[in-house]
Amino acid sequence: MTPATTRIVVIGAAGSIGRCCVGALAAGGARLLLVDRAGTDVVALARSSSAAVALEADATTAEGRSAIVAAARALDANALLYAAGMPVFGPLEALDEATLETTLRVNLMGPLLVTRDLLPVLSAHAEAHVIWLGSTLGRIGIPGFSAYSAGKFGLRGAAEALRREWGDGPVRIHHIAPRAVRTGFNAGPVEAYNQATGTASDPPEVVAQAVCAALGDAPGERFIGFPERFAAPLNGWLPSLLDGAFAKHRRALKQIWDARKNNR
Repeated sequence: MTPATTRIVVIGAAGSIGRCCVGALAAGGARLLLVDRAGTDVVALARSSSAAVALEADATTAEGRSAIVAAARALDANALLYAAGMPVFGPLEALDEATLETTLRVNLMGPLLVTRDLLPVLSAHAEAHVIWLGSTLGRIGIPGFSAYSAGKFGLRGAAEALRREWGDGPVRIHHIAPRAVRTGFNAGPVEAYNQATGTASDPPEVVAQAVCAALGDAPGERFIGFPERFAAPLNGWLPSLLDGAFAKHRRALKQIWDARKNNR
């Protein structure tokens, strides 16, 4: 499959990464159903391309998913990109229950539920693709991102299981895991943390390129960035070996959070 033969549902289309993916897919000739919550500029985004239509819907609700399925069926969609996500940063004791529940709902339950509901539409084709945007933090847990990693580790595990579950069918699942991306997600305290720990970041266009490439690839997972794409499998094999490498991350987290508390 190529972008030119793709009719794709993009969840989280109005976000920074979603918007870049929309631009790259549209440039390649794809037809798109752009989905995001009410209050975003997803409608205006769709107006910028003759190949796109917009839908204001929340993929984490049954009502929103029902609307997405109906619109996807009208498009005769043969691909799904789940690019929505909720950033959460901070020590666990600073995160309230509502924040923990919401981040898991958006980052883990959302892609599982919307993919499940869209399966009848996607599996009607000889070839279809499901692309989930994960994170390097779904393979490497670091201080300050326990809640975010909980969802992203789960997402990576679900993608791995589904890749094997669907191995003899038409629906192919891809898990794309960027490192830090230069978006509003990584502003403020996260930007300070990344600077203090020497964490590299990429522009969202790098992720969009990986999404377009996935349409022509076999199912699998791809980690973006060096040394992350080597550190990720190493951490999977021998996680305790890397535990000592994150002392500076612990110190940076404490310094940033202490400064936040002192400024309140």
